[in-house]
Amino acid sequence: MRRVVKNARTWWWVGLAAVYVGWAVARWLWVPGLEFDEAEQMLHLQRLRPSYGPQPPLFEWSLWALHTLTGGPALLVLALLKAALFVMIAVGVAHAARQACGDGGMGAPLGWWALTLAPLLWDAPRTLTHSLLATACIAVLVALSMPLIVAPDRAVSRRRWGLIGLVAAAALLAKYNAVLVLAGWSVTAMTAWWLDGRSWTRWRERVVRHSRGLPWALLGLLPFGLHVAWVWGQRSQVIDPIRAKMQAPTGGGGGVLLAFAEAWLATVGTAVLVAVVAVVVSGRRQRGVVLTAKGGGVGGGAATATSSFWLALLLGYMAAVVVAVAVLSLSAGLSDIKLRWVMPMAVPAVVLGGVALLRARPAAATVLRRVSAAVVVASLVLLVWRPTLLAQQGRASWSQLSPAAVARRLDAIGAGGAVVIADPIHLAGALAIQRAADMVVYPGSSRLAIDADRPVCAFWWVGTQPITSFADPESPTVYRVSAPNTMRWHAHTDGRAPGVLYAQAVTAANGPCPTLGQVYDRLP
Repeated sequence: MRRVVKNARTWWWVGLAAVYVGWAVARWLWVPGLEFDEAEQMLHLQRLRPSYGPQPPLFEWSLWALHTLTGGPALLVLALLKAALFVMIAVGVAHAARQACGDGGMGAPLGWWALTLAPLLWDAPRTLTHSLLATACIAVLVALSMPLIVAPDRAVSRRRWGLIGLVAAAALLAKYNAVLVLAGWSVTAMTAWWLDGRSWTRWRERVVRHSRGLPWALLGLLPFGLHVAWVWGQRSQVIDPIRAKMQAPTGGGGGVLLAFAEAWLATVGTAVLVAVVAVVVSGRRQRGVVLTAKGGGVGGGAATATSSFWLALLLGYMAAVVVAVAVLSLSAGLSDIKLRWVMPMAVPAVVLGGVALLRARPAAATVLRRVSAAVVVASLVLLVWRPTLLAQQGRASWSQLSPAAVARRLDAIGAGGAVVIADPIHLAGALAIQRAADMVVYPGSSRLAIDADRPVCAFWWVGTQPITSFADPESPTVYRVSAPNTMRWHAHTDGRAPGVLYAQAVTAANGPCPTLGQVYDRLP
């Protein structure tokens, strides 16, 4: 019986992986359309590049490598990659929780619970890519660095420090704002060194001891350093768009902090509700329960065995992140907060808050795992069913677009194998996934994502609106625009658009052929 219980605690992630692999296959079979971020990935998959614009390129590189190695359908490879990232998040959080609690049975509940963060339930499976990868990297980083908190008087090996640096580099290559999480988590570790002993002498000793591993962590960060050196030469294509995204009318410093608080509440709201249900269902509230005689994990002090210790770390982490956001607002003009930006920041909070919860109420662990698993499975089922539900309600959604059907129609009118410029991005990604053209370009893409120097004597425009003319005022080239070919991609019961796509050939009638970059600069 003990062996069965131990195996259940160890192999729980297999069931979780089966759930997400099942979702990935179902998504490939029944949801062929693409949302914004996934459509962008299909466009970037056409070429391997050092960078693709303001987003760091690690997700694109990973997808390109997997697609090249497996040769599988691009959409299936994308879905399976995302499924693997969800499993990484859960396993990383679970491993961190096991170290913090000193009890293997506390890993699975928090692993499942982490996946009930609102963006991980809905937005990440449906469209998110870079933020999802960053979240997975942060989960692994928290697990790798947990010995710094639970065993502060033990030296961390050079190998682990190198891995910490490498995973930190991966997080930054997935999403640049991961630097806020790294700053907050560093403050959390140093706060733990003080709380476990409350002696400045011991705190200084721990700082000196662990600072010896920083050179190895910096060595692990080398890939990100090389990327920064390359980005510095492409500042106008990377840094300027990032600055534009960060700025929005939210009312300055106070406004951005309010927006940050609202984004946090939206991110953790579902997880908090699940935790409340687990506490209520599990019965009488228990306080101060110690899960292991050794405190928090192997080598942990007595302080780490209390829920108040982990709650204090949670408050310290949140304060550090708020300060980092405020500094970014004042120094770089940050005035807008998007929900997906908060998702990686929430992982350390889930670990710290979850450990505090289970140390105060270990009886809630089983209920937390079951309720979290039920919420995750229900959300994935709804996501697969969503296009059918929208179609039944007569509501337009690009998830209903059949990439294969549009590609066949383009091939029939002679656009196959040509350069295609398509708008919106959902349509462009659908055409790219079918390799319906020699190259598919979205007008909103960065110049870094296209072959800007490639001569283009003719191209096809495909979009929800036709174009009447095309001209380059800085060039004598005259362009001929054909009459539009129309195709209906989804019939709505109330006749609402979008429902019709227009395809038109645009040909340079005289002079030298322009480059794709010149055409890109004149796109509507």
